[in-house]
Amino acid sequence: MRQLVRVVVVLLPLIALLGCSGGESTSAKPTVTLRSSSVSTTSTRPVASSTTTAGAAVTPTTAVASNDIGDFAGERFDFGELKGVQRSGGQVVISFNRQQLYAEDGSLQSGTQFTTEPIVYGNTDVPYVDDSPKVRRFVLAPDARVLVIGRPVPCASDEVVAQPIWNAMSLDDFVRGGWVDDLEDSLTFGPDGHLTQVRLSTAC
Repeated sequence: MRQLVRVVVVLLPLIALLGCSGGESTSAKPTVTLRSSSVSTTSTRPVASSTTTAGAAVTPTTAVASNDIGDFAGERFDFGELKGVQRSGGQVVISFNRQQLYAEDGSLQSGTQFTTEPIVYGNTDVPYVDDSPKVRRFVLAPDARVLVIGRPVPCASDEVVAQPIWNAMSLDDFVRGGWVDDLEDSLTFGPDGHLTQVRLSTAC
C-alpha cells in the first residue's frame, strides 16, 4: 500500500515556489510546485562548490553529434536513477534506471507521459516506485549540460523550504563520477533523441 510522502516536486513551467505567497509551507501533504525554466534558482543558502545557476554555459564535450540515440523512444523528459556514465566513441553515454513518479492525483507517470520536466528534491520519503528494472542507454548531445543540486539540499520537513541552487557540472567531472551521490535524476531530450540536459537531485 502506498504511503503518503512529504516531498518537493517541481514540474516546469511555473507558477511559484510554495504557492502564491512565495513563502512558508507547514502542510503535512506533499508539496507540488511549478517553476518556469526562465526563473533564477539562486539562493542565499551556502553551496558546496560553484554558484553557477541553471542558465549558465557548461563546458561541452568534444564529441560530434552522431545518429546514435541509444534507447530513445520519443520521450521529452524522464525520471529515475543514473547507474553509470562513460565516454564511448567520443560521446558521453549514460545507463539509466527509469522510475515511476507519483503525480499530484496519485497516478504514476514515467517516460513519454511527462509533458514537463519532473524535478524532485528535498523529500523525506520515496515519491516513486521502481516497476521498470530495465536499464536504458542514452547519449548526450555534444553541448549537453549537467546540473547538480547545491548542498545543503532544501528539505520538505523545514518550516520554510528554501529554493534549491542548481550548479553546473563539467562533462569531465560528470564522467569521473560526479553523478554518484544523486539518486533522483531527471533527463531532458532534444528532438533528435540526444540528451540536452541531465539534472542530478536528491532527498534531504
